[in-house]
Amino acid sequence: MTETYAIHRRIRGEDSYYKLRWSPYYRLEKYLIRNKVPAESAVYQIYYRESYNLVLLETNLAFYGGVRETFAELIDSLSPRFYPHRDILLNGECYGRFALSPHKEFLEDVKAYLNNEEVPDERTGEIFVEEIDTKGIIRPEEGQEAPEQGNGLVSFFVGNDVNRYNQGK
Repeated sequence: MTETYAIHRRIRGEDSYYKLRWSPYYRLEKYLIRNKVPAESAVYQIYYRESYNLVLLETNLAFYGGVRETFAELIDSLSPRFYPHRDILLNGECYGRFALSPHKEFLEDVKAYLNNEEVPDERTGEIFVEEIDTKGIIRPEEGQEAPEQGNGLVSFFVGNDVNRYNQGK
């Protein structure tokens, strides 16, 4: 598990103190999601860009398949899962960030706190969350796009390798 973007809990009496270290903001594009986002359980947030601001769309949990599968499903126009903001995700510039934890209880507590929801009944005491923002944005590099896929094979070329490949044809 990537410890950098994780959720840690400390208990004092009946109160739970969480430290939530967010990942950088990832541009929601298939290539970035597939190669940069981990397949682990997490609390995540989805944002869309409006002018020069990022506007929060949703805070939720990712379990099965992890945050990678959840992000990929959200931007997939053919996904059978209903998502009320899919048109914004498909037509706009959207970003997601996450904090990982293998503990479902941690994820549920943090999500309830961030969404101003009621904490599950079996838990007593207060929940306190300290958020640490990484303040980074991960986008595709200038001119970098997903590699073209032909007959089931994916090829990557760096620098002059592309020219040598093209001259060999």
